[in-house]
Amino acid sequence: MGIPKKGERVKLKIDDLAYGGMGIGKVDEYVIFVEGALPGEEVVAEVFKRKKNYAEAKLIQVENESEFRITPRCKHFPLCGGCRLQHLDYDRQAEFKKEQLTGQLRQIGGLDNPPVSRLIKSETPFYYRNKMEYSFGVSREGQLQLGLHPRRSFGKIFQLDECYLQSEKSAELVRKIRETASGMGLPGYHVRKHTGLLRYMVIREGKNTNQRMMNIVTSESAEKQVGELCETAINDFGDIDSIVNNINTKKANIAYGEYENLIHGEPYIIENIGDIKYKISANSFFQSNSLTAVKLFNAVVEQAACNGSERVLDLYCGTGSIAFSMSRQADKLIGVDSEEAAIEDARLNSELNGITNCEFYVRDSLDYLNILIGQGERFDVIVADPPRPGLHPKMIPLLGRMASPKLIYVSCNPSALARDYAGLKEVGFKLEDVICVDMFPQTPHIEAVALFKYAQSN
Repeated sequence: MGIPKKGERVKLKIDDLAYGGMGIGKVDEYVIFVEGALPGEEVVAEVFKRKKNYAEAKLIQVENESEFRITPRCKHFPLCGGCRLQHLDYDRQAEFKKEQLTGQLRQIGGLDNPPVSRLIKSETPFYYRNKMEYSFGVSREGQLQLGLHPRRSFGKIFQLDECYLQSEKSAELVRKIRETASGMGLPGYHVRKHTGLLRYMVIREGKNTNQRMMNIVTSESAEKQVGELCETAINDFGDIDSIVNNINTKKANIAYGEYENLIHGEPYIIENIGDIKYKISANSFFQSNSLTAVKLFNAVVEQAACNGSERVLDLYCGTGSIAFSMSRQADKLIGVDSEEAAIEDARLNSELNGITNCEFYVRDSLDYLNILIGQGERFDVIVADPPRPGLHPKMIPLLGRMASPKLIYVSCNPSALARDYAGLKEVGFKLEDVICVDMFPQTPHIEAVALFKYAQSN
């Protein structure tokens, strides 16, 4: 059988699950990725994208189901771009993520036997997110929309009726705000014409404190309209601790603004992770899964194994959550991040918790490493929690020059971790242990905590 053409239907045996959640089948060694297909299944799929080395196809029919296939809980599956694995039993989801992490380290990193020691599952596979962003829009018929984006269609929005990622209350609030805004005649934002008032509705929840914030993002200051819009939500639901109006006048489709108006309550909510309290404002950078974040932080503390005398450098520190979790085990911690708002939150929360051995600086992590090397500074432990692309290539040689005994790499992208492993190995680091942490059930996202030890003398 030749390579299938676009629009052609093929029968496939699905052998594996790709990073990203698509099933993998083959036609004469030609790889076809099938949305919604699971390993072990025989399916009929229709090719919609064809490249030289692979194709992508949509699932038409499952002729032989996997024993791990389940009925998705949400009515919006598989339209929604959020939960891509809701049709797969959760325990098997998590195991696949560990296998994919191991596979990336083997295929990209060149490790024969990747030291992935264990998997930390989420105890709450539903209703775990503490933040969700919902988009306003306008349908072709001119109807106000408020919901999420379909897969591969960021310019489109579907009307959300239910969602199992944040809370039941969030879906109720979406429906209420959509109904009220429509009744008030408030226009949704048109992403192509750049017209309309309502852009986003962002809900933040304290999973351990039961506090809730609503942030209505508009294209211009709309304190009066937002106040009226949210009044019914306050009356109907009561337990809304904070309402703010962020104003984003730019064309960029981002759910935060250049400034904000406080509509109700305080401009923040409180969340607890472990025994640390956090003030979270509308635009705070914060772990999306409060309930599993403590397990990730504990994994870092465990791998660092500090005895109270260590100096720790926390690169890409964000709001300082990892530094705070290590503050009782280490002597001094320095956190660095290029985002000024994140560092402001880190300093604020340091004071809130009476933590005195953490210092935070607004600096690019790469630039700060250069400064530290020039000053002859040394650290016992370096923690790096880089963005999805991974470490800046110029940072890896600098980490080798720092020669800290331990480097703990917190990764949200297994392929970037695997690529960076190869570079870190070249400058003297040995990968000792990797822990897979499932922070985002129902989605393909994978977190990992990797311990490197410096094995090469200067």
